[in-house]
Amino acid sequence: GYAKNSETSKMAAEQLRTKTFIREYVLSLLMRHGSHGLTPDEAKAIIEKETNQSFDRTTIAARFTELKAADRIKLSGKRRPTPRGRMAEVHILIDRENKSI
Repeated sequence: GYAKNSETSKMAAEQLRTKTFIREYVLSLLMRHGSHGLTPDEAKAIIEKETNQSFDRTTIAARFTELKAADRIKLSGKRRPTPRGRMAEVHILIDRENKSI
């Protein structure tokens, strides 16, 4: 959402939804969480809390898929429950120098 009649607020709200913004946000969250990693649902909850914006789960999950395809993140081998009661794979950042954290 954004403040009505505020072009700046509207533009800021739209920027939050860009793929690049979300992809970079996911990377920064994975840096912060280190070897604990995150599932897409966990990342979604943090992004929504920190930005005060709501996002579709598939939008966040797609950024994880892109980052994995770009060899920036990988599966940790751990799984954690989702809000829907299923198990989700935990992702971690790939460290460019040591290959993984």
